[in-house]
Amino acid sequence: MSNARSKIFARIAEARGEPLPSAQAIAAERAALVPDASATQPTFTEQDTLTRFEAMATSERLTATVAHIATLEDVPGAVAAYLAEKGLPAEAAIAPVLAGLDWSGIAASAAITPNQPVAVTLAEGGVAETGSLIFRSGPDTPMLHNFLGLHHVAVVRKDGISRYLESVFAPDAPELPRIMSLVTGTSGTADIEAVNIRGAHGPRYLHILMVG
Repeated sequence: MSNARSKIFARIAEARGEPLPSAQAIAAERAALVPDASATQPTFTEQDTLTRFEAMATSERLTATVAHIATLEDVPGAVAAYLAEKGLPAEAAIAPVLAGLDWSGIAASAAITPNQPVAVTLAEGGVAETGSLIFRSGPDTPMLHNFLGLHHVAVVRKDGISRYLESVFAPDAPELPRIMSLVTGTSGTADIEAVNIRGAHGPRYLHILMVG
């Protein structure tokens, strides 16, 4: 803990006139105030976690597509197959975290533009309950790659997909970064005459590569 932070906490404790409660006491108070999440979580017991995630992501409301690959090394080949299927040029903006893969068949660049046709990113994980992908900002995982491409190809490891949304904010979850985004399907709006328009505020197409 930094010296300045220690001084701030010391002044708070002094102003209280009594010792600060222990971490255990705070945890116990939290447990008493926050209801058990299982009381409100959907059950979907008929589906395992991965089946539920794929079903939600590809639903009519979210409109993503899904492909399965064995390892991260298979990502460039799967991206090339997607580009060919959609009749797109063999080029894409690649998040730096994936730059070390063999992109020899694709014109790959870490730079991304506002009119980028295709962007490829790596999600930290996913949420089966909602079909969401989790993206945390960092030097190798810039946020713009998730939102500027017309086609967003998102890579996610199957073992990183959790069952419920609460897992994102669980006590043992990674520390929150400067920016964390939960992407749930393609961008859309139904503001005008309740007609659902895709790509209103971000990618029009979302293709998920599930690894493992």
